[in-house]
Amino acid sequence: MAEETHATPAPTASHQVLAGEPVPVTDLPGVYKLLTELGVVVTGGYRCLLYAWEDYRGKWSWRPQSGASLGEGVDLGRAAKSLISEAGASSNAGLYRLDSSPTRSMVKYDIEAVAVFPFAVRFGQAGEKRFVLYLDVLRGEVLDEARVERLGKVLSGLLSLGGGAISALLAVEDDVAARSQADRSFRGDYSAIVGRSAPIRRVLDLVDRIAPTDFPVLVQGDTGTGKELVARALHGNGKRGDGPFEAINCAMLPEKLAESMLFGHRRGAFTDAKDDHRGVFEVASGGTLFLDEIGELVPDHQAKLLRALEDGTIRPIGAEADLSVDVRVVSATNRDLRELVERGSFRADLFHRISSVTIELPTLAERREDIPELVRHFLAPAGKRIAPEALARLTAAPWEGNVRELEAKVRVLSELTVGDEIGLAEIDFLRLPGASVEPPSWSDAWHRTERDFLVRVITESEPDSVEGVAKLLGKSRSWLYEKAKEHGIRVADLLQDKASARASGPSGDPS
Repeated sequence: MAEETHATPAPTASHQVLAGEPVPVTDLPGVYKLLTELGVVVTGGYRCLLYAWEDYRGKWSWRPQSGASLGEGVDLGRAAKSLISEAGASSNAGLYRLDSSPTRSMVKYDIEAVAVFPFAVRFGQAGEKRFVLYLDVLRGEVLDEARVERLGKVLSGLLSLGGGAISALLAVEDDVAARSQADRSFRGDYSAIVGRSAPIRRVLDLVDRIAPTDFPVLVQGDTGTGKELVARALHGNGKRGDGPFEAINCAMLPEKLAESMLFGHRRGAFTDAKDDHRGVFEVASGGTLFLDEIGELVPDHQAKLLRALEDGTIRPIGAEADLSVDVRVVSATNRDLRELVERGSFRADLFHRISSVTIELPTLAERREDIPELVRHFLAPAGKRIAPEALARLTAAPWEGNVRELEAKVRVLSELTVGDEIGLAEIDFLRLPGASVEPPSWSDAWHRTERDFLVRVITESEPDSVEGVAKLLGKSRSWLYEKAKEHGIRVADLLQDKASARASGPSGDPS
């Protein structure tokens, strides 16, 4: 193996701790980064990663949270994950060497030794989050019991001092998530639709009302706004949720084959009909049929579609009798169907048939406040984070392609970023139009982040007094007052507003 040169890390939060300097950490990513940087600095190891046991899209697994390295960047994927799982399951710390207890990953990535430290943090009344701190060194480096013991002591001391802050941060996160879900008061599950802005809440409220019905629905919105996501939400939260969901793009239907693809054909119906073929109407029977870009259907196919919707029957090409089908039709378009009706290119009777209920989707520019949550959602599978100034740049971009364009760009950012955090350099690489705003300085960004966090704790957490909020943060009343003065926060007013809101019902009247 070629000899590697390890760059000396620049002064970081961990260096401040070791030097006895105060370190302002007011969010979970900051705490996680501090832990991994300490792991590298204290032991002289090559990489330190932090994993947490989390539910991601309905599946629990050990997922990376942060990492630090003496090398160039941190690849969160190059780890002995079997040891992380073993430590998390057993709650036992351990040191593993390539020469005595190798795993497949240690051999694959040429890792000399691995140390794992499982721990758990309790929050709220019954909450608990489990973590594993993972440290490894490449072959040729040294990781002995003395270094592992030293890191264990530092970790134990840090958790003893900072456990209250971590617990408070987790409690606030949990409280915000619970309040968000309670605020929606939806009957269905809309976790696949990311965002909490007023425009998207209005969409979800309408979806939640009509999902249990069989009304035909027309979803209108610009390209990339999530029309199929809404169609799937209508299907999944309705009484047909256990049935099939079939989607077909009407703009991609070859004119000569459209009827066959929609309604099917029988063997011998035409030259290439060598076997019977079931159309999407028959396949979707008992479930939902999503007709995307319905405005592109030619008039002849519009007439046959109307008959199927009115009678609930179809006749495959070459068949001698009609077939009964039971489908809920959700249509979508990025065109103005009323204008097409006025021009005579779309049937008025079909338009009225498919638009019993119409859902208008907002553009991403109309729900810009959802962009940070969307970015983090798209980055989650890769375990990457984004710097505040980089996120501000993404939020300022026009996004004419809406959520689809944002997702594609974030995927590119995730792939081209070597480390675990996306910065301005990667954003500049994309050359986003309209996003060349002057980025805030680090001190300004940190100041805003700290202020926003304190406001969230005061307004969204359970305590209703200065003493209670300070205790939740693991700080004193005087510290909270000093911070509030520094950021221009009127603590008493915010607490009063919170008390008033709790004393009122959903409509603002006393309940």
